[in-house]
Amino acid sequence: MATLGDGGVGRLTLLLVRRWCDMGIDVDLLLGRTTSPYMSELDARARVIRLGTSNPFFSTPKVAFYLHRARPDVILSDSLRLNRISLMAKALSRSNVRVYTAVHIPMGVKEQLLPIKKRPRYRRQVIRTFNKAHGIIAVSQGVAQDLVTCFPIDASKVRVIYNPIVYPELFQKAKEPLSHSWFVQKDRPVILAAGRFEPQKAFLTLIRAFHLLQKEMPARLVILGDGKERKAMEALIAELGLQNQVSLPGFVLNPYSYMAQADLFVLSSAWEGFGMVLVEAMALGTPVVSTDCQFGPREILQDGRLGPLVKVGDVQGLAVAMRQALLRPVAREELMMAAGRFSDEMSARAYVEYMGLLA
Repeated sequence: MATLGDGGVGRLTLLLVRRWCDMGIDVDLLLGRTTSPYMSELDARARVIRLGTSNPFFSTPKVAFYLHRARPDVILSDSLRLNRISLMAKALSRSNVRVYTAVHIPMGVKEQLLPIKKRPRYRRQVIRTFNKAHGIIAVSQGVAQDLVTCFPIDASKVRVIYNPIVYPELFQKAKEPLSHSWFVQKDRPVILAAGRFEPQKAFLTLIRAFHLLQKEMPARLVILGDGKERKAMEALIAELGLQNQVSLPGFVLNPYSYMAQADLFVLSSAWEGFGMVLVEAMALGTPVVSTDCQFGPREILQDGRLGPLVKVGDVQGLAVAMRQALLRPVAREELMMAAGRFSDEMSARAYVEYMGLLA
């Protein structure tokens, strides 16, 4: 990995590594950077190999040297660039290692977001490197379908394995006390959202929808995370006069205590690879609302049975859905039961079975 970062992929990596260690599998974690806040939570049984960079020119020889010395059975990468590095390092070291790649985002969508002149090179890289991989793990049915539809990829190589999201410590962390005053003395419903402050997450749409909701019923909105859209979000909050109704606490290492005490969790994204925050909220019994974005939410919410699905960018529709979910929430027990199929144990075992690491 380039880094554990501070998002969902870092959290799911911690869970997979721990479960693999529990199974008696030796795990080496090759990282370009080790500055992530998640480093302190990494299982001590895993060995960290610090590459110092994820630049292909500089890191490929280091990965090749690692493959020559450690002789691992498989190497799993989490992006197109790192998959290329793994394959080049395999060739350089003349290793027999099996190369797998995990796909967390819809590659076809990403291609369309690139400038037109960069798309041909990106397409060639996807086709070449993914077809050379021993196997491909997609985090949702939508991501898998996007990959084989948009690119000539051998569909037999693709396996859908849902993210490891529900784990025992999640419920323990959810019980930790909160100091945020809106949760300590709750005099009105609190709506929660979380994610990187980037256009993909469409938090500006959420804030506008919340402004409409405020006209119908009193509520508060807390958005966890940080990123390049913070200033735009703060400006919109001020413009709409929501300074006392919307809070941006920043990145928090434990979002679960917020989720457990929120009255509603909202995912407003323009697109997702999966949408693991929806499952986290459901596992804690918190009602959810989501945009019907590609890819993940419709799979998770069972076509809207477990929570309203709203057209992407529909401010009015999102406001109506939030009001509906607050007034007539899905039963807590039903949400928790549905989230059970996304356990860390099931996911970790599916990975190692697919990669041929279990006898």
